[in-house]
Amino acid sequence: MPTLRNIELTAPYLHDGRFKTLKGVVAFMMHYQLGKKVDNKKIEYLIDFLKSLTGEIPKP
Repeated sequence: MPTLRNIELTAPYLHDGRFKTLKGVVAFMMHYQLGKKVDNKKIEYLIDFLKSLTGEIPKP
């Protein structure tokens, strides 16, 4: 199961790679899952949270 850890570093997004930015995929998914347009401030808050999950990638 995929996690959100380091999601900031894993573009492109979705199964077909259609979104190159977190903002694009977050706006799309919020509309798709909630059925309404969400204002940019809320999208930016969610992106800030997702970026907070970025950490150092362990060396093999």
